[in-house]
Amino acid sequence: MLAYRERDYSSSMAASASLSKQQLTALIEDTKDYQITHGSLLKVVNTNTEENVALTRAIPVSLSPTRFSRHLFEEAKGLQKIFNRLYMRVASDEEFLHRILKPPIDNDTFKKTLWNIHIAARKTGRVQDVSLKTLRSDYMIHRDEGVDVNGNLKKLQLKQVEFNTFSVAGVYMRTWLRICTSICVKLELTELGGLTFAHNMYKSQDLSRRSGILFIVQHNNFNICDEQPLEYVLWNQEPPIPTYRLNFCDVLDHVSLGPSRELLYTSSSCPFKPLEILVVYFRAGYQPEEYDKKGIAARILLEISRAIQCPSILSHLTTFKKVQQELAMPGVLERLLPQEECDYLRATFAPLYPSDASELGLQARALTMDLGKAASYVLKPSLEGGGNNVYDADIPDFLELVPEERWDQFTLMKMINSPSHDGMLMSSDGIYEGPTISELGIFGVCLWRREVRGGGHEILDNMEIGWSFKTKPEDVGEMSVVKGYGFLDSPSGRGEYQRK
Repeated sequence: MLAYRERDYSSSMAASASLSKQQLTALIEDTKDYQITHGSLLKVVNTNTEENVALTRAIPVSLSPTRFSRHLFEEAKGLQKIFNRLYMRVASDEEFLHRILKPPIDNDTFKKTLWNIHIAARKTGRVQDVSLKTLRSDYMIHRDEGVDVNGNLKKLQLKQVEFNTFSVAGVYMRTWLRICTSICVKLELTELGGLTFAHNMYKSQDLSRRSGILFIVQHNNFNICDEQPLEYVLWNQEPPIPTYRLNFCDVLDHVSLGPSRELLYTSSSCPFKPLEILVVYFRAGYQPEEYDKKGIAARILLEISRAIQCPSILSHLTTFKKVQQELAMPGVLERLLPQEECDYLRATFAPLYPSDASELGLQARALTMDLGKAASYVLKPSLEGGGNNVYDADIPDFLELVPEERWDQFTLMKMINSPSHDGMLMSSDGIYEGPTISELGIFGVCLWRREVRGGGHEILDNMEIGWSFKTKPEDVGEMSVVKGYGFLDSPSGRGEYQRK
């Protein structure tokens, strides 16, 4: 399936039915100026010089708000704290998590690498029993085809697309969006609450030295507009919380352990005065190629330090699609949550299938190899960053190229039948006017302490901290904004849904 950026939309510049050509031109210019003056830009890294960033690209945005059920919006927000607790409990149950991931670990080098990092850290012994996790649950609205017994369109439902627990992006980026109704979404600074709380509760034998938070980032990251503002806000708190950026590939060159495994960071600007890192916040380390010998050693060093990890390696492992797939199986939620909460969460699950050699997996394989049936599904690998899924009619041909012993690395998901809405989307490639569908992301933070003797846990903080909203052309599969598929948007609770 082609992304919008691979098409020529130069012919779509005609004004929409509700705007004159003059009004549309003014709206476009106003939006561009707003993005420039508010930092809603992506860095084009190959134009980056020692003295200047020669080129930036505006983040794709919707020029008008998109309809989304207010009731379902509030329902999604209300579910987040339950999902936070659910994934905290999965991350706290090593045996359960290993049972879920063992088959793909055996056949997937990336998962095996991460699991071996956990084993190495466990053998060394952990000295920090507090964990921090930032999370995002993504939803689309679903409506079954046809009508009910009374001849009415079937009820709209909230369905979860995926659940993210590592390097969760999009919290800050959404705040720049200005829509044609001149509403600017206000930043909810509560997304910093987990980092601030973790920083302030940290206990060390010696805090006479300077301390701070370390952001682990990717080299030449183009998405700094969603990361560095968080650092600026931390620095501007009273008292300030010093925050530093370090490329994942450079960790071993600047970080070491103290006598009590304090995490000591020596910056290039101040090489003779190391400071103690209290919280490590990962915005890198989610791609297999980052884990060469040096990357593995760096992650182990961070994991065994006294610094609070956001997230820990076990929490990182919960982000894989196999965990989402297992939690959707009958009876699994009940071992982790009360029945009433299980019912709430299960209502949002779309049908998910393994692609392994189990009975259910064989059913899924039959679906994926049938061109007609595959058109209703999406095949998902356990990779982050967008642009990795395989859609409908492309699935059979894709699997023909993958050795059958590696099929269990994928999860098959029934496509969500989302109502469409006519929209107007703007990117550096032009204006798209036509049917669109949207995705709502709800952010959460969970901070907890592992109780070593009892084997349980103590929740220290659990919050729903805000939302993001993205829209894409109806016939585009992926939704990643920074990869060029989706557009930042703002939901409107007014109006009725259309079906094309």
